[in-house]
Formats: sequence, C-alpha cells, structure tokens
Amino acid sequence: MAAQDVAARALGEGSRAYALAFEVSRVAVLLVFLPVFPFATLLHAVRLAVSDTDEPDEKPAPKSFAAAAREVLSDTICVGSIALMAFVLLVSLGALVKGDSAAKGSCREMIGSVIGDVGLVGFHVINLFVLTPNLALRVWRVKLPGHGHRVVPV
Repeated sequence: MAAQDVAARALGEGSRAYALAFEVSRVAVLLVFLPVFPFATLLHAVRLAVSDTDEPDEKPAPKSFAAAAREVLSDTICVGSIALMAFVLLVSLGALVKGDSAAKGSCREMIGSVIGDVGLVGFHVINLFVLTPNLALRVWRVKLPGHGHRVVPV
C-alpha cells in the first residue's frame, strides 16, 4: 500500500505504476490475508480455550460453551482480531462500492473511497494501539522452559 501512495503522489492516480501497485496490494489481501487471518484467529481462540496444565496426564475439567467463549472474549488479542476483521470488511466493502461506480468522480466513488479509508484507518489503529502492544507484552513476559522465573529486561 505504501508503493501505491508513492505512485499516486509522484505520477498521479491514473499512472500504470499506481494501477500495478493497487492490483498487487489487492491480490495480496485477497490471496494471503483474508484466507489466513480467520483461521489463525480461530486457532488462537481454541488454544486459549484449552486449559494449559503443566502435567500431560492431568485431564482438564470440561467447560461449558459459555465459559469457553467468556474466556476467549476476555483475551484482548482475540477481541482486537475480531474488531480488525470488521475493518477489513469495511475496506473490502469500500473497494466494491468504489469499483462499481459508473463515472469517475461520482458520488458513489467518493463514498466508496471514504468507506475504504475509514476501514484502513481503523485497521491500522487496532494494529498499532491494541494488537502490537499486547503481543509485545506477551512476548516480554514469556517464561523460559526449565526456569521458574520470567524474563524481564532491566
């Protein structure tokens, strides 16, 4: 997407470089991000729902669906990922509305652009202020195998 912005600023939105950057970013989102992200979020949610015991012989107590859902939704990363998917859908909806407009500069095209921009801003805000700090804290507080203490840099 950065290449798309650079091409738009340098050569204009009608240039071949802009069209190529737009197609590459669209294909990357459609082929890589959208198929992988929901499954990764689901696997993370299942991992959170499973009880993490230290001894493999110990069987976890069965949980009700409501208790498992409550535990998953209490995790900030899962809630942020769900919110992130809403903004990804807004970006896709904006692209559909913008691409379906009949005339260049029409009201429909401007509405599609605004919807897509709101989706992009929300996507980046969730990533920057919710997901990245929480993931950094989790990595920072990870326990080393074989050691009883947490690794906390001074």
